[in-house]
Amino acid sequence: MISKSRRFLEIQRNEGLPTAMRVAFNYISPFSSPTPSHLRTLDKRISEFELTDPKGVVLLPMIPGWYGTSGYRQAVLGHAFKIRGYKPVFLVNDAEFPICLGQMVEADNKQCKEECVQTPEQIAEYFNTDIEYLSSHLQRTQKEYYDIVDEQSVPNLVYKGHDLTPFITSSLRRHFKRYTLDFSKTDHKARWRDFAVDAMMLKDGTDSVLSKYDVKTIIGFEETYIQGGLPLSCGEREGITGYSIDWGYKPQDLLFGKTSNRQYLALFSDSKLLQNVVETELSASEIDAIEETMTQRMEGVNTKSDYVSFDHSSIDLEGYDIAVGLFTNLIWDASLEAKEGAYSDPFEWLQTTLDWFESQPNKLLIIKTHPAETLEGRHGTNQPVAEWIYGYCGQLPENVVLLEPDADVNPYEMISDIDVGIVYNSIIGLEMAYEGIPVIVAGDPHYRDLDFTYDATNPDDYTEYLEEISQGFDTSSTERLARRYAHYFFERKHIPVEFYESEGTYSRKKYPVTHDELAGEPYETIVQQMIEGESVYLT
Repeated sequence: MISKSRRFLEIQRNEGLPTAMRVAFNYISPFSSPTPSHLRTLDKRISEFELTDPKGVVLLPMIPGWYGTSGYRQAVLGHAFKIRGYKPVFLVNDAEFPICLGQMVEADNKQCKEECVQTPEQIAEYFNTDIEYLSSHLQRTQKEYYDIVDEQSVPNLVYKGHDLTPFITSSLRRHFKRYTLDFSKTDHKARWRDFAVDAMMLKDGTDSVLSKYDVKTIIGFEETYIQGGLPLSCGEREGITGYSIDWGYKPQDLLFGKTSNRQYLALFSDSKLLQNVVETELSASEIDAIEETMTQRMEGVNTKSDYVSFDHSSIDLEGYDIAVGLFTNLIWDASLEAKEGAYSDPFEWLQTTLDWFESQPNKLLIIKTHPAETLEGRHGTNQPVAEWIYGYCGQLPENVVLLEPDADVNPYEMISDIDVGIVYNSIIGLEMAYEGIPVIVAGDPHYRDLDFTYDATNPDDYTEYLEEISQGFDTSSTERLARRYAHYFFERKHIPVEFYESEGTYSRKKYPVTHDELAGEPYETIVQQMIEGESVYLT
């Protein structure tokens, strides 16, 4: 590890004395976070490794900085690039934002203010990685940013020709844990102003860093929100292919998306690649692999979260000609921000569906609301779907069964009982198609337009698919195509690593890595595919 004195001089030279003094204080402050074991036991060759003639830079935003596990993931990937001749640079918010981008409405800024700089600096020390602080790249005061915001028409914001509205809107919905925003409310408008300033600051900071370095790629997390999506978008505007990153459904896997895909979300892949995937027959061993994975998912393994009931409870379907299962999402999650699909507003989708089934008393509609609505912390909701449905319908039609988030019903048992599935973008749509069940899609999931689901492009399309429920759907190729895509998604797009392991919805155990480990696979594949601007997956 490089010495603290050398680190101090390096920061003073690059960032100035005030920043160097702050970093030094963080090292000696009694309030500094203790060093976690995965950093204390890190291979010393990582901190000692120097790059003399870099081929370019990989930019790694570490915002919010107190996301320690995501920051560690950024550092691991950064060193993999460094081994191969590319300089990793962290972009860190040093308390410039008026509101923390990781903050929910119930939280306060205390954790962010204490750790947003300390955690990235601690990681940077152990990985011998340079930091670019946001403050050193801003030419405007916070007040000047607010003055610009106040000249805009809520909720839209175009700044320097860059439409920042989608990122601000997604971040607002996440902050308030609700899909519907009302800017006549003081708190909604006030937070919009704050997030708008955050977005402009991050745009200016990212653009400045991009002008300073020869950036080859950008890796961002939480890619649909300001903190991850905006740096990726800034890079895309400069012709830089960026990559999103997320934890996989398997407990030690990563997922990578790409800015040229239909959505930035790490779940998405290149459309041409996917067409080749569904057109290519699987081998016997590949079929065995995906069968094992899908069987495990239905038993509660490889599901990423631990809030789903996996007992054998389903519901009584007697007395109806057809049973249809509709699965909702966590309503504020930015994965619902559809680029394609029949509805941009999921509540309009629910309204159309409820109205149609009210006129079809011989068909049973079972609505399974998302179990994450009941969670606290970074999940949960302030706009429960069941509450909205009761408010819209008053009294539910007799042929509509509404399962609340905590209903003790196994969704996979439910799949085996229904005739047709309906989703907005839930992954359970893929799993239903895998079982040969026809699936109507109203939103924009990552498996859309691959010929194994019925993908509505507008409300009329969607209604026509509902009308087809009585006649039945052609499912002759559904299971085969869904199996091919599922194999790609779970066995090839998921990249196995060893530096972390998921232990539940929020908990991830971190392990130390070695220099030699990052010099091998899968990091060789990841780095080369990113540098070449290709999709990241196991070939």
